[in-house]
Amino acid sequence: IVHHYLLDFGMSLGVNGLALKTRGDGYERFLSLQTVLSRALTFGLWGWHFERFVEPGLPHVGVLEREGYRPDDYRTRVHYMPWKSRDRFDTFWAAKRLARVEREHIEGAVAAARYPDRRSAEYVIEGLVARRQIALRHYFGKVAPIDEIAVEGSSLCFVDLGVRHRVLAAATYSATARDYDGRRLGRSFALSASGERYCAQAIPTGSKERRYTIVRIRGRRAKSRLPPIDIHLAEGPAGMRVIGVRRH
Repeated sequence: IVHHYLLDFGMSLGVNGLALKTRGDGYERFLSLQTVLSRALTFGLWGWHFERFVEPGLPHVGVLEREGYRPDDYRTRVHYMPWKSRDRFDTFWAAKRLARVEREHIEGAVAAARYPDRRSAEYVIEGLVARRQIALRHYFGKVAPIDEIAVEGSSLCFVDLGVRHRVLAAATYSATARDYDGRRLGRSFALSASGERYCAQAIPTGSKERRYTIVRIRGRRAKSRLPPIDIHLAEGPAGMRVIGVRRH
């Protein structure tokens, strides 16, 4: 069971309950020693990138930037442990849920808000869509963003979420298999690709402990290596199946 805790609906989409948010909301705390010291040591010449944000001139739209949006730079006004203790696997999990929110969902939500003019509604829609894409690109890029892992006959298949949502270029993947005792099963083998979908054909399997097999997936996107993933397989009533995934 996963519990979702939703906090404070009075402040969202660039506004507070009675006024616009300040430009520093989401970037600096109530008391930021970094800001104080940096400004003092540079005689006021140093400044945050968000200070260059130009408001759109729409009275019904809050401080909702898109070009300068940097997901990992977000800071709560007060210390919030779930955010401070997050890691790249937490943000990948969150990005997968964000990826389910399509443009049509955003348009429906904005329509329900009943903005009094079309320009404001369009600005919010485009801003949220742009921020969604930036967040997906950023957090999918921190891991090997493979999902929907399944054994299909004698093949092991998955999808690359970065490719599916058009935020990352296509990757190449290879795999090696080991048995229950860690012994390597044959040579490494490449995975075939069809758009967002990748498959390893005729994967070798172990001979003991329900044919327990560990398949390590390695990937490369452009010139960068992706963190490996270990997929654990074992035989079930209907054949081989995925029983665990460990991301590195």
